[in-house]
Amino acid sequence: MAESPQWELLYWPSMVGRGEMVKLIFEDQGVPYSLPMQQAEPTTPPALVKFLLGQDGTLPHVLAPPILRRGDFIMYQAPAILRYLGKELGLLPDSPEDQVYADCLMETVADLIAEGHDAWHPIERSKGFAEQQKEAEEHFIPIYKKTRLPKFSAFFEKVLERANKGKDSVYLFGDKFTYVDIALFHTYHGIRFQCPDEYKSMDIPRIRALVEAVEKRPNIAAYLASERRFAYSNSGPTF
Repeated sequence: MAESPQWELLYWPSMVGRGEMVKLIFEDQGVPYSLPMQQAEPTTPPALVKFLLGQDGTLPHVLAPPILRRGDFIMYQAPAILRYLGKELGLLPDSPEDQVYADCLMETVADLIAEGHDAWHPIERSKGFAEQQKEAEEHFIPIYKKTRLPKFSAFFEKVLERANKGKDSVYLFGDKFTYVDIALFHTYHGIRFQCPDEYKSMDIPRIRALVEAVEKRPNIAAYLASERRFAYSNSGPTF
C-alpha cells in the first residue's frame, strides 16, 4: 500500500498567525509537513493568492489560508483543520460531550485571535498595521487591552480552574492534552509577546501555567528554538 503524501500547509510566508497552530500540532506530534508558500515568488498578496488558488483556479472552494493539503484532500479554516488533526492524532477529549465542548472552546479561541487582529487592523483588515497604526494605537488597541482581553482571559481562567481544581494537571481537560490546548498556548504565547504588561498583570495563573507547560513539551521546545519558528511581526497578538 502506497504511503499517503506529506501534508502541505499553505500560509503567508514567514508569518506566525493562524497557521502557526497547525505547525505546532505537527511539531508536537512529530508529523512531517512542508510549507510550499515559503518558496512563492513574488510575495505580494495578489501573487500569493494566485499561488494559493493555482494558475488555473484549481482551489476555488477555499477562501483564504491557512489551507492544509495532502494529495487531493484539501481543507481550510484553522478551527476545522485543528479539529480534524485532533481526531487523527489522538488529541481529542475522551467523551463525546467533552469533544463538543472542545469545539466550543476552539471557536472562542478563534474569537479572541480575531479580536486581537482587528484591534491592530481596525480600518482595513487586509492592509498592514503600519498603514493604520495611528488609529489602532489611539483607540482600538487600548479598548482591546482594557476590556476584550480581560473578558476572554477571565473566561479561560475559569475553564482551567474547573478542569484542574484539586489536581496537578494544567490543561483544559485536566490531564488530557488536546488540540485546544495548543490553540490556547499559541494565543497567549503571542499575547505575552505583544502585550507583556497585561500578560503579567492579569490574574491568570492557570493560563500562564498552561503556556509554560506546553512550551516545555520536548518537541515544542525544540521547535521554538529552531529556525523553523518564525518571529512575531509586532502587528498584533499571535501575528
